[in-house]
Amino acid sequence: MVGSKWTWTKGLAVAGALASSLMIGSQVQAQEEAPASSGFLANPFNLPADFGWLSDPKTPAEDIADALFGGKFSMNNRLRWEHVSQTGRDETSAITNRTRFGYGTKALNGISAYVELENNTPFDRSDHSVPQASQGAGTKAVVADPEEVELNQAYVKYVSSKDADVSLNLIAGRQRIIIDDARFVGNVGWRQMEQTYDAFNISSDLGVKGLNVNYIYIWQVNRIFTEEATVAGATPFDSSSHVIHASYQFCKEFKLTGFGYLLDLENDGGNNNSSATYGVTGSGNIKLDDAWGLGYKLTYAHQSDFADSTLDYDADFFAIDVKLSVKDLGFGGVGFQLLGSDGGNAAFQFPLGTNHAYQGWADVFLTTPSSGVEDIYIYAGTKLPFGINAKIFYHDYSANKGGGDLGSEIDVVLAKKINKNWSVLAKLADYNGESSGNADRTKFWLETTFSF
Repeated sequence: MVGSKWTWTKGLAVAGALASSLMIGSQVQAQEEAPASSGFLANPFNLPADFGWLSDPKTPAEDIADALFGGKFSMNNRLRWEHVSQTGRDETSAITNRTRFGYGTKALNGISAYVELENNTPFDRSDHSVPQASQGAGTKAVVADPEEVELNQAYVKYVSSKDADVSLNLIAGRQRIIIDDARFVGNVGWRQMEQTYDAFNISSDLGVKGLNVNYIYIWQVNRIFTEEATVAGATPFDSSSHVIHASYQFCKEFKLTGFGYLLDLENDGGNNNSSATYGVTGSGNIKLDDAWGLGYKLTYAHQSDFADSTLDYDADFFAIDVKLSVKDLGFGGVGFQLLGSDGGNAAFQFPLGTNHAYQGWADVFLTTPSSGVEDIYIYAGTKLPFGINAKIFYHDYSANKGGGDLGSEIDVVLAKKINKNWSVLAKLADYNGESSGNADRTKFWLETTFSF
C-alpha cells in the first residue's frame, strides 16, 4: 500500500461510529426477534413500511388533491470517510455527508411526479481536493465529491395499468437512468453527487412477454461535479443523444440484449466525448443441481466517432464473465475485458458509464488511455459471521496496443445490511502501477447509509 501516515484521529472516529452502528444494529435485530417490543419508539432504526407516506399507500388516489398531498417523502443520508494515499500527492482524508430529500405524488390514472434535492457537505474542505470544482487543497489527492446543493431529480411519470395488454412507461424530466449493469449508461452512484439526465424515456413490452424495448432522448447530462464545475471537460454535457435498447428473455438460462448509443455530447472541454456504439450481450444463469449454479455474461460492442467529434477512430469492446456459485458457501468467478485501441491514437470510451465499477475501484482507468486496456480479473465472495457480505477482486492490466504492463490491483469490500433502512460498508482498493507510469494509490472507505 502507498504511504504510511494516516489521519487516524478522524478515521478512528468514523470507525467507532460504524462499530457502534453494528452494535446498535445487533440490538435492533434482537428487538425484532423479541415478541414483547415492537413499533417505532421501541425500534427507531427500523422504520415502519409505510413511513414517509401522507396517506395509505395501498389506497389509490381519488382525485388530484389526493394525488398531490397523499404521496411519500423520502430521504437518503450517506456519511462517508474516504482516505487516499497516492504517489506524488499529499494524503487525503475526507469526511463528507450526502443527503437527498424527495417527494413523490401518488399515481392518478397512471400519472405521478417526483422531485428530489441533493446536498453534499464536507466536514473540512481543506481535507481533500476537488480540482474539477476548484475546491479544497490542490496538493491533496483527489476525492471527487464537491460541496454543492442541486436539484437531483424532477420528472413526470406515466405507468400503464398492470392489466394492460401492452405495457408503457414514460418519464420526462430530470431523472436517474441506469441501463443494465451501468457499463454504458449509469448514474455514477458511488460518488456522493450522482449523475442524472434531462431526458425523455419510453419503454414497453409491445405486448410480448419477456420483451423490453427502450428509447431515450437526452438533452443534458448533469455530471457529478455539478453546475459549479470550473474545469473544462468536467462541466455538464449539452446533449442531443439517442439511446436505443432492447432485450428478450428467452428463458432463465439465456437473455439477449441489443443496444445502440448515439451520443452527441459537448461541454467546455469540447465534443470529443461524442461516439456511436452498437453492441450485443448474452447472459444467463444455469442451475447445475440443487447446490451449484453457473452464471455468465458475454458482450461485444463497436464504437466510432460521432456527431461533431474531431477524432477519427474505430474501436472494439469485448467482455466475458463466468461465475460459479455454491449454495450456503459463496461464489467465485473469472472475467476479461478488452477496451480496444485504434492504433494507439484513440480507444473505446464510456463517457456516460458508471466506470468506478470496472477496471478496479482505485479509478485509474475512468478514462481509457489511447493504448486501450486489457483487464484479466478473478473474484470471490461469501457471507461471513454476523451477516457480513465479503467480496475480493484481483485485476491484472495491460495495454491493448503494444501490450505494455499497466499494473495490478486488489479490491475488497465488506457490507452489512442492519435492516431495511440502515447499512454499513468498508471498502479497499490498492493499485500498483509497477512499470506503467501510473501513480500507485490506495483508497479506503468507511460509510453508513440510512434511508426511507
